[in-house]
Amino acid sequence: MKRVNGLLPSVISAMHHGYKHFFVPEENVFELEYVPGIHIYPIGTFDQIVEYFLQGKQFYCIDQAKNIELLYEQNSPHEVDFAQIK
Repeated sequence: MKRVNGLLPSVISAMHHGYKHFFVPEENVFELEYVPGIHIYPIGTFDQIVEYFLQGKQFYCIDQAKNIELLYEQNSPHEVDFAQIK
């Protein structure tokens, strides 16, 4: 499965229509892992989806959103000093 552009706005729109479970390429997980209230199923191959629906095989689900406040704390912006700019 390849990365999909524009997945975040699509997922947010689907959430507004009541969807909560999303099968997404593994490469897109980073942009959805901070969205609360959804279940993300990262998939690497199409076979995983087929096995899930036809054979009932379970795979990893991300159902706990990461804390975005913690992200801001870890990557706090440095104080900007414009003293050297003329």
